[in-house]
Amino acid sequence: MVASFEAVGGALVTIRENGTGGASPTGAVTCFNNNRNSANTSLVTDIGATAGQMSYDATLDTGGTLILSEYISGASTNQNKAGGSAEGGARYEWILKQGNRYQFAIYSTANVAASIILHWYEHTDVS
Repeated sequence: MVASFEAVGGALVTIRENGTGGASPTGAVTCFNNNRNSANTSLVTDIGATAGQMSYDATLDTGGTLILSEYISGASTNQNKAGGSAEGGARYEWILKQGNRYQFAIYSTANVAASIILHWYEHTDVS
């Protein structure tokens, strides 16, 4: 999984593994295969166990393991452009544990535009 976080103003970005409590999904987003020649459905499942989609909500998980917590800042007031980015030169690439729950979050005390962009591939260990 490669994650990119962007926000117009300052925001805290987090990735939490196996969080408990807090989250209450309010919808789902379909996961698309970037290889448009493939009919394979992603092995990513939402909280309701539906393959090929991710849950989303406005409530943060608690507990589990906090594997990323980073503050991003931005000075831009243009709502169409990112003022800060947690990717900045570094590439956040994670090989996630199969069957575990992950929450990628971005939050701020201000009402500003923000985005989380996730790209992944199905990894197979070669041992």
